[in-house]
Amino acid sequence: HLLDILYSLEGKINKTQFRKIVKFYNWQFQFKSIHIVGTNGKGSNAKYINDELIAQSYTVGLYTTPHIYSMYERIKINNKDIDFEIMAKFISKLKSDFIDVNFGWFDVFFLTALHWFNSQKIDVAIFEAGNREKKDIVNYLDHNYLLITSIAVDHEKILGDSIEKIAIDKSYSIKNHNQVFVSDSIDKKIVNIFKEKANKENCILSIIKTNQSTYETINQSLSKAFLKQVFCIDK
Repeated sequence: HLLDILYSLEGKINKTQFRKIVKFYNWQFQFKSIHIVGTNGKGSNAKYINDELIAQSYTVGLYTTPHIYSMYERIKINNKDIDFEIMAKFISKLKSDFIDVNFGWFDVFFLTALHWFNSQKIDVAIFEAGNREKKDIVNYLDHNYLLITSIAVDHEKILGDSIEKIAIDKSYSIKNHNQVFVSDSIDKKIVNIFKEKANKENCILSIIKTNQSTYETINQSLSKAFLKQVFCIDK
C-alpha cells in the first residue's frame, strides 16, 4: 500500500510550499546540515563523513539516493534504516494535512527524512543532492556546509549541454552564508563560477587540495579536509 502511494506521486512542490510544511510541523532543525553535490562522488563522500562522525559518537542522519536493495536505505540514523511504520505513518499524515498539495516521490522522501531527523534530535544530517539544484527539494533547506565533489556533463537534457551550464545549476547550492568546500580536481574556470556565487552570497569557499591518483583518493581527501576543518577530526 505504501509503495502504491509513492509510485502514484508525480508532482513537485515549490519552495513556498516547503516552507509552509516546515512551519506547520514546527520543525526546528537543531542539527548541523551537510549538503553534498556534484556529478560523481556524492555517495562516497556522504558515507565516509557519516561513518567518521558516528565513530566520534555523533548521532548522524543520512539521506541518500538512489537505493540498492530497499527504499528504506535512503534514510538512516547511525546506519539504521528508517522503519516502515515511521515512514507510512508520516506519509499518511502529510497527505492528510496537505490534501491539496501535489507531492512528488522525492518530496515525500525528503520530508520524511526531515521529520525523523528532527524528532530524534540528531547532531548532524548529511544530504546527498538530487539532479537539479535550482529546483531540488534538498536545496530548499538552508545547509550549514556544502561539499562540491566534481562537475562533468551529465543529465544534459535536465541541466544543460555544457559543463558551464551544469556548474551554474550546481552553484544554486551556494547560499545563505554556508561554508563551501570544493575539490581542486575541478577545472579552474568552473571553480571561478563557484567563487563568484560565494562572493555574492557572503560564503566562505575553501578549495581543497586532493590526492588525484584515483576518484577514491580525491573523495577521501575532500572528506578528510572537511572533517578536520569543521569537526577537528584528523585521520
